[in-house]
Amino acid sequence: MSKKPVKYGLMFWMLCDADSRYVLSLDLYTGKKNNVIQKNLATDVVLHLADRLPNNVKQGRIITFYQYFTDMKLSEAVLNRKMTFIGVVEHRRCFLPNKLKPCRKQLFSSWFYFSDPYKLLSYHAKENKRPIILLPSLHKVPETCGGEKKLACAVHDYNQTKFDVVATDPCIGSCTVRRINRRWPMTVFFII
Repeated sequence: MSKKPVKYGLMFWMLCDADSRYVLSLDLYTGKKNNVIQKNLATDVVLHLADRLPNNVKQGRIITFYQYFTDMKLSEAVLNRKMTFIGVVEHRRCFLPNKLKPCRKQLFSSWFYFSDPYKLLSYHAKENKRPIILLPSLHKVPETCGGEKKLACAVHDYNQTKFDVVATDPCIGSCTVRRINRRWPMTVFFII
């Protein structure tokens, strides 16, 4: 990963609790399963991590995921498991209407698109930048929080929960027991 400080390493998929930042489920990305390259990787990863949770914990939870994972197939599968979600959508996705993608003149404006059971939200936060597009299932009505920025409630909820996975990396780095090793299973053991 050329833009990261450490360009090479192991990649973990994590499911974290938003309140305690505790890692609930963890999976090592190997690239292949049973010598077959995986298709629909993003959907499979989220569902695999969520299915590890017990049923009494799983139902009624909100899953927040990044733009790599947000897809219509994933949203259907999460709704079938009686969970809700909030995800940022990449501008290149084919299911997005073209009206949501371009920059707008009016800052802090929210556009809502409803097509049951899906909702799309476009929030323009910065000048000369594309708007943030969210696919939330929790928010059923177009509502905004008070304040100068007229922040949509879905954007506020996404901002409250998006940093929990990222927050685990500094915790791992600050209290590490890693040793220099050429065997990757030992490296995984030291990270865990």
